[in-house]
Amino acid sequence: MTTAKRIDSLMRINRFKRADLARELSISPSAVTQKFKGDRFTLRDVCRVADIFDVSVDWLLGREEASK
Repeated sequence: MTTAKRIDSLMRINRFKRADLARELSISPSAVTQKFKGDRFTLRDVCRVADIFDVSVDWLLGREEASK
């Protein structure tokens, strides 16, 4: 599973919209869409998402099997 798919899964589980993620990452909603299309989340993005959803960066990057 890619980082984008893991983030998308967390967003669905937590009823978090892309607009919400854009606000949390301080970027535009269209920039979020581009990140999902290209699976191009920066390390800063991944760290922030890990904090938002209380999961490890390793899990988001596919280095661990299970989240917390």
